[in-house]
Amino acid sequence: MISDILNSDVPVAVYVSPKGAHAASAGFFLLQAADIAAMAPVTRTGSAHPITPGGANDKDDVALRKAAEDLAALIRAAAEARGRPAKLA
Repeated sequence: MISDILNSDVPVAVYVSPKGAHAASAGFFLLQAADIAAMAPVTRTGSAHPITPGGANDKDDVALRKAAEDLAALIRAAAEARGRPAKLA
C-alpha cells in the first residue's frame, strides 16, 4: 500500500478520524506516505515496530532488528519524499 501511495499519479490524502482515533503501527506508515496527512482534533499517531508471529519481541533477535531497520529506512524515505522531517519519522 505504501508503494502504491508513493507512486500514485494523483495526490493521496490520509485523514485520521473521528476524535479519539489513532494511526499507529501500519497506520503511521500510510499517514507518512500520503501527499496530504491530516488529523481530526483529539487524534494521535504512534509507534510502529515489527513483531514476530505470536507477538513475542526478543530484542536480541537479529531478523527482528533487521526488519525494524528496514522499516525505519522506508519511513524515513517516505517522509523525505513528502517534505517531512525524516528524523522525526
